[in-house]
Amino acid sequence: MEKTLNHHDLVQTLLTETTCTAIFKGHRNASNVVRVPSFVALDFDEGITLAEAIEAYKDFKCIILTSRNHQREKTTGSGVTKPACDRFRIFFKINRPIEGHEMALYHTVWSILGSVTDNKRDKACRDWSRLWYPHQEVVYDSLTNDTLNEIDVDAVNNPDDIGNSISALVGDFREFYTEGKGVLGKTTRYFIRY
Repeated sequence: MEKTLNHHDLVQTLLTETTCTAIFKGHRNASNVVRVPSFVALDFDEGITLAEAIEAYKDFKCIILTSRNHQREKTTGSGVTKPACDRFRIFFKINRPIEGHEMALYHTVWSILGSVTDNKRDKACRDWSRLWYPHQEVVYDSLTNDTLNEIDVDAVNNPDDIGNSISALVGDFREFYTEGKGVLGKTTRYFIRY
């Protein structure tokens, strides 16, 4: 099922649904990615505050949302309990889809964006087929700021200039695709697509 959403509905979907930034052919895994149409996401679990991230990424067209473990103790899969801290995700708007055969380009853009904060992002969340659980709240949103530009994914040839050599926003409407093959818990998986 296809939905066309305005900015408000995009935000509500990120707050209430389990989402993924990729579209797949078949099951959800990295080798089945057809394209990443609209966003590259970074996950932050420690080492940086929300205020520091907002300052670092204020010149990027993005949305920052707190994750479900924001300001809560978190027990890792290995049983280690981590103290409460800012935990959040940043979705960066890209100027063109990254196609399935461009996984290396995706990883390069992901790495460059992470380097802005001295690589304090969660390195385990590099997989472009990753699911993102619903978020708690929006803490920063510059997606509708027409003075900012989208991330130019082709600017990776000049990584120092990725923030300055990005193209203009092409529209205000967001489209989402629902996978239609099963559900995760009680949520429907949406794939962000422009």
